[in-house]
Amino acid sequence: MPVCSADAVTLAKSVGAAGLAYLGSAGAIGCVHAPTLLSAAVLYIFYIAMSDSDTTVLREEHVAVTLLNTTVDVVIRIHTSWTTLVDFSLFGVPYLFSIAKWRSQKFAKFMERFYDHSERDPVMFGTFSRDAEGLFSFSANVDQRSNAVMQAVKDVLTCLDKICVKYQRCVLDYALWYREKYRPATCDYSHFITLATCHCITHVDFMTPNINWDVVQF
Repeated sequence: MPVCSADAVTLAKSVGAAGLAYLGSAGAIGCVHAPTLLSAAVLYIFYIAMSDSDTTVLREEHVAVTLLNTTVDVVIRIHTSWTTLVDFSLFGVPYLFSIAKWRSQKFAKFMERFYDHSERDPVMFGTFSRDAEGLFSFSANVDQRSNAVMQAVKDVLTCLDKICVKYQRCVLDYALWYREKYRPATCDYSHFITLATCHCITHVDFMTPNINWDVVQF
């Protein structure tokens, strides 16, 4: 019975390249519907490309930042998908931030906010323009784009320190509050960085109090 086109994604992920080759010969005798097979092949290639972009490191940088008056060594890894991992330890506790707010289709909007926030060195970060109708466009090579992402990550870490200094052990509570109160569809760079920081804080339970809880049951 032919496989319906809705099964193309599942087929692509499950059988892999070798399986698709086999199914190609099977499809010639009607075991697999040809459009589904073609869709699965294309999706498989796309799936592998996206998987590779999530695991291939485009740039890695070691930086020293200050968090709560403590110098912290941070490893920043930018992947080819622009997903960025921020690896560090604070007071003996390891943390790993994963930031994907500038990934894929979000990248152009990130760059628009980035350029609008302050004057940027065109050699380091590329250039931008707006047409008569205000439509934004930018020109930046891979190095310049990675520079922008690296600067944004450093801005996230600066924001993190500000929140930590202000709220100490209530950092997580503040992050939860900010995410609920300020989640606009569009926002400027300052809110964008703060929101990204608060996402990181909540996703790793950053600076949660060391409390021994008494069990409460029904």
